[in-house]
Amino acid sequence: FTFGLIAFLIAHIFYVLFFVKIGKQNLDKRKIKYPALLLVLIYSIGFYWLLYPNLSSLAVPVLIYSVLISLMLVACIHAFDYEKQNFGWVCLAGTILFAVSDSILAFNRFVEEIPLGGVLVILLYGMGQLLITEGALRNLRRLS
Repeated sequence: FTFGLIAFLIAHIFYVLFFVKIGKQNLDKRKIKYPALLLVLIYSIGFYWLLYPNLSSLAVPVLIYSVLISLMLVACIHAFDYEKQNFGWVCLAGTILFAVSDSILAFNRFVEEIPLGGVLVILLYGMGQLLITEGALRNLRRLS
């Protein structure tokens, strides 16, 4: 579990950096999306609060991981000018699926086993990665 957590953590770091880089290209066209920020904050705090009683020695690592997932979502939400960059919606959908996959994984591990939870985790993770990659490729095609 710990090695998987570290691997996902590294992926999230690279995604945050990727979305921040895209966001810098669109800086003059973006506005802070407060409702989305609030939703991410509420979800993140609420979900961590749900997990916390069962985390014991993993409370701090899971907190760090939760913060990073939240940063990834926020970075993606703010990276694109969604009116002009349709591929941003593709990346956002992938990022949300990636976060949902992580949430199911954590719920399965720390709260209660969800029937077919492992299948859902892999399915949502794979779809999320596919969509983020597709959005990134569309962004690259736009730049070339």
